[in-house]
Amino acid sequence: MPHGKKWTADECTVAAKAYVAATQDEINGADQTAADFSKRLNSFMKSFSPPACAGTGTYWDRDPDGRRGVIWQFLRDTVTKECQKFNVSLNRVRNANLSGLTEEEKVNVAVASHLRKISSRLPSEEVASAVDAFGDNSTLSDSPVESPVDDVPVLSVSSKSSRRGRDKAKNDAFFNNILAKKTKILAEIRTEERRKADAMRMNNWLAMLRDPNIPDRLKEIAFENVEEEVQKSRREREGAPGLIPLPPPTAAEAHENDDISADSHGYEGTAAL
Repeated sequence: MPHGKKWTADECTVAAKAYVAATQDEINGADQTAADFSKRLNSFMKSFSPPACAGTGTYWDRDPDGRRGVIWQFLRDTVTKECQKFNVSLNRVRNANLSGLTEEEKVNVAVASHLRKISSRLPSEEVASAVDAFGDNSTLSDSPVESPVDDVPVLSVSSKSSRRGRDKAKNDAFFNNILAKKTKILAEIRTEERRKADAMRMNNWLAMLRDPNIPDRLKEIAFENVEEEVQKSRREREGAPGLIPLPPPTAAEAHENDDISADSHGYEGTAAL
């Protein structure tokens, strides 16, 4: 029986590039799938739209000014757009052929990716894109209503303040005082959240040191991190001005610290062996 033809290096390269291109096409095909999903969601929301909304196929004669219709369409477009974006992320993860992941884990990866995109999106850009999309896709573009919520125009003419002299200085001092209070509150909240995060990270490392199923290498890293955090907190308490010293540990905390130190010494002896 004759042997099959052996592929040359160029043929293998061309085949690999074709496979990569086909896989990329499947991943990019998530956009089209999301567009189909958006159409189905649009038809669903149109079928179950509230009454008295112009342009939704219901009793629009009860909404002659089109106010309810404008609000409903703005909410509908916003929800539909977010659902479509999440569907894009989910289909990209599904089409990537990630081996060893269950469907639930793939959904979790898609949710994390979508939340990261939302957090990286600036509020000003989000509002601007929403306003542009609403102006382009609105079926009530000729409506006298200039805003989806109230009658305030989106692009209003800004006028300079008429305050002068002592009144202007007093007004500026008032707003600067409010801004300073808000800044102080935000700084305190940030400090408290950072302390909570440090405490949570420390608890995770201590749990790793106590767990017998954790490999020795990970325990070594966790022990080094615990030592570094302890030295850092000690330097902050001793050298940084304005910091409130921590209260002395209770009997239970002292007993727990003794157990941790004993575990760490036992681990060091094991590592030395």
